[in-house]
Amino acid sequence: MARGQRKSFEERIQSLDVQIQKEQDRLDALLLEKEELLTRKRESELKELYEVMAEHNLEADEVVAMIQEACSVDKTA
Repeated sequence: MARGQRKSFEERIQSLDVQIQKEQDRLDALLLEKEELLTRKRESELKELYEVMAEHNLEADEVVAMIQEACSVDKTA
């Protein structure tokens, strides 16, 4: 009898392992999708920033200086 129960436990554990792996695969797919979306968002934001910079004939170092100045003004206010 004890051997029958043990097999039942082993089968249940194996079933849980399969379920866990399926959920892990699903989680991995969701994390990958999130990372792809974050990358696309970053690229879109960089494109928008570049377009504004080009529109106003600004170089990256000028934009950085403007941001740093704005941040330092905020801290003193």
